[in-house]
Amino acid sequence: MDFIQDSLFYLMRNSPSYLQTLSSIPAKIQSFSNTVSPPTDLNQLAVTLVIIVLLYILVSWVWALVRFWISLATRVIFWSAIVVAGAYVWMRGIEGVVEDLQEWAEVWTAEYGKAKVEYARYQADGQWQKPIGARRGW
Repeated sequence: MDFIQDSLFYLMRNSPSYLQTLSSIPAKIQSFSNTVSPPTDLNQLAVTLVIIVLLYILVSWVWALVRFWISLATRVIFWSAIVVAGAYVWMRGIEGVVEDLQEWAEVWTAEYGKAKVEYARYQADGQWQKPIGARRGW
């Protein structure tokens, strides 16, 4: 453990900060380009391509990070729903859950029946019309 702590202390003390490293990358690329050969259009093109590749890598990394967090949130929501359903069954018991489901089905069946009757009444009275330009099917 001491070795790891000593190594981390050495790295933190002797390496430049993260922001300094990032801000010096374009200058280092430019100085490397100038040492290889005098500045030309080809060198500028190479530097531009290197920057584009680095940006592509950065965007890919950010996209992977976003996908990871969305996937994690989806899994958390799914398993939370499973836990909540299990807790509901645990608290109410199987008979209570069945009673609740039957009551829910009765209420929704009654509401569906009311909507069906109202729809038929509107259609019979002629108050209901198809929108202009409505087509059958796709």
